[in-house]
Amino acid sequence: MLVSCASFGGLISNITRFVSFQPLSAEIKKKQQAVCNVDATVNLSTKPGKTLGEMFKIIEKAYADNGFPGEAALHHQGGSTGYAGREAFADPSSEVRVLENQAFAWNPSITGVKSEDTLVCRGGGVELITTVSADWPKVRGRFGDQSLDRPDILVR
Repeated sequence: MLVSCASFGGLISNITRFVSFQPLSAEIKKKQQAVCNVDATVNLSTKPGKTLGEMFKIIEKAYADNGFPGEAALHHQGGSTGYAGREAFADPSSEVRVLENQAFAWNPSITGVKSEDTLVCRGGGVELITTVSADWPKVRGRFGDQSLDRPDILVR
């Protein structure tokens, strides 16, 4: 697992990528698809006006919908970012509101896998600013009838 919380011009972006030096097991592939579905759900649900408490509930439901209830309790799920690695964390009681043009780094994880990129919340959607490069393998994260390419595990 490669994690970077890099600062440029005083602003912090967060990213996680995985590399495996052996073929992936069926269990890891299943978990990777599920965590990418959770990640797509939270990224595509990031809208101005929602609270981080509402976002946390969306994340919890996404874990359950993907067969991994309770995983949200095992690691923080991310939140707003910019001038700190996380300025505010999503938790069930947070009243902190999502703002337009605000950066977020969600990092859902299921034991053995994790997905994380930094996005900017726009009025008409989200803009991923740490994106999947053309030569990195991808997984199509699904959320209802929407989808979002998420980084897969690079196998070498």
